[in-house]
Amino acid sequence: MAVLDYEAALIEQNQLLGDAIFSADLGTPVPTCPGWTLLQLMRHVGRGDRWAAHIINTGGPGDLDPRTVPDGRPPDDLGGARAWLQASPVTVIKAVGAVGPDTLASTFLGPRPAAWWIRRRLHEATVHRADAMLATGERYELSPELAADGIEEWLERLTAELRSADEPASARLTSQSPGALPDSRTASSGAAAFPAPPRRQDWPARRPMSSWRSCGAGRRAKRAYCSRAIPVPGRSG
Repeated sequence: MAVLDYEAALIEQNQLLGDAIFSADLGTPVPTCPGWTLLQLMRHVGRGDRWAAHIINTGGPGDLDPRTVPDGRPPDDLGGARAWLQASPVTVIKAVGAVGPDTLASTFLGPRPAAWWIRRRLHEATVHRADAMLATGERYELSPELAADGIEEWLERLTAELRSADEPASARLTSQSPGALPDSRTASSGAAAFPAPPRRQDWPARRPMSSWRSCGAGRRAKRAYCSRAIPVPGRSG
């Protein structure tokens, strides 16, 4: 299988997502994300990119409130909103370049190399592009390589979540909040580089699931990501 250029793919998928969204009425409902419109979907993706970039840039925790992210809302005019969406993945790529791809950054699975966020945001874009194109009735296509990598990435996250439930307390971060980085943002050894993600009972309190709309590929994936990271735009600020 060809080696994927995650940065280039992220930019491309964001561009295609923008094409799908801005070629239609932004008030169009998104059936695969009940209660959402294309406008809310666009805000969700753009804010998510900037949220990830802010975590990388500041060394903040993986459970950072997205409402605190600078420039987390698009302009009201269509041209400005389109430019805001297109600039969003660039913020992630620049943040990773600034700290170094191998530097540890917080995630909702615990510390990971900063470059982890580029792949994560790439597949967030591929899934939500499918949502947008299903909403507009357009044909959705994705290269076999990118589709396979998306499945692999999802399985890796699912495995990490399931494994974390059985990790002993000594294997987890105990002196810091879930998702916080060690004192040094770089690891000195492979064994210390990736502490086990926090166990389910140590996750930050979630909002009731009734306040979230179904979105994304799977229920567990949504619980592991959307419900603890990106609030529903228009409902949570």
